[in-house]
Amino acid sequence: MAVLLSFSAGERQAVAQAWSGTSAPTDVNWVSVASSADGTKLVAAGGYPTWSVYVSTDAGGSWTETTQNIGFGCVACSADGTKVAGVQNNDGYIFTSTNSGVTFTQTRGPQCFWLFLTSSADGTKLAAVGQTGQPGPIQIYTSGDSGNTWRLTSAPAAGWGGLASSADGTRLVADTGGNGWFYTSTDSGTNWTQQTNEPNIWWGAVASSADGTKLAAAAVGGGIYTSTNGGTNWVQQTNAPIEYWNAIASSADGTKLVAAANPSGFGITVPGPIYTSSDSGVTWISNNVPGEFWMAAASSADGSNFVACSSEGTTTTNGYTALDQIVTSMPRPWLTPVLAETSVVITWPWPMAGYQLQQKPDLSATNWTAVTNAPVVTNLQNQVRVYPLAGAGYYRLKN
Repeated sequence: MAVLLSFSAGERQAVAQAWSGTSAPTDVNWVSVASSADGTKLVAAGGYPTWSVYVSTDAGGSWTETTQNIGFGCVACSADGTKVAGVQNNDGYIFTSTNSGVTFTQTRGPQCFWLFLTSSADGTKLAAVGQTGQPGPIQIYTSGDSGNTWRLTSAPAAGWGGLASSADGTRLVADTGGNGWFYTSTDSGTNWTQQTNEPNIWWGAVASSADGTKLAAAAVGGGIYTSTNGGTNWVQQTNAPIEYWNAIASSADGTKLVAAANPSGFGITVPGPIYTSSDSGVTWISNNVPGEFWMAAASSADGSNFVACSSEGTTTTNGYTALDQIVTSMPRPWLTPVLAETSVVITWPWPMAGYQLQQKPDLSATNWTAVTNAPVVTNLQNQVRVYPLAGAGYYRLKN
């Protein structure tokens, strides 16, 4: 008995990502999305018209609306996806959840126009950027008890444009947006240091590795920069295109990155792209996802699963209608066969939404047919036991 695993051209490229739209509603202006470490639990915040929170427990395969009229501008979650925090823009409160976003409780945080939020891996250390009054100072606040209490940090009032945290919550990095500087903290926000070796440009987003030493930052109308020493020095990655970058996310080790652009706030009606890197930002590739006005992006810990959300923003002029949607990306899967007496157990990574195992008895057959055995999920692997006919059996995954 022989088994041939068939792949179409390009399916084994290490950096290729298979992006696909999810079943999330397309009539919600998505503003933020967060991911658990394994990429299976997702939380997304929607804007007009329902101001809802949606959650997914199958890597975006299906979504459930859990809360309406809460109006989060940003959400963050713990590594296991159980602790979720959200900050409001207009109403100005901070909420937390201990059941993966099913229900939320208002914290005793100050009332601000909240902009950004980040969380440690265990969900106990939070940091948020908020504006007290409009106009008013934009400042950084932190919590060390899962959002129950908050304190104003010593970071200066600035036009903060992004915020990121190490896994243990001790190392923080924040960019000052149009003011062009980075500030870092190594003691959970108690003290801050202004970094001066980066270019003085308009920063749109910043991301951190789990240990806080590898950073990636994206510029508005500029390129992508990385740091390997916690923000002390920065290098422009010249392979990344010049875009109106609005979101960037990193794997735990800092090697895999995703960046998304949103030019809608600058009078540009051409939607922005998504680019990914698998070598710490040295090289970047465009992905097979339609241009959108991307609002946020998140990554699983190993960088194999990305998620991004978009808001319609403005009507395009190139014949393309932008959608409010959530898209997910996973690496093209590898099939692995294991012989077991008269059968073969074929495995591929879980979750892989939209993929179907197919077979045919020989290469001269014209059509592939679906394998009807339902996959069994074991240790985050799909497993299907098949019984090939005598001679040979051919199997492939079809998206």
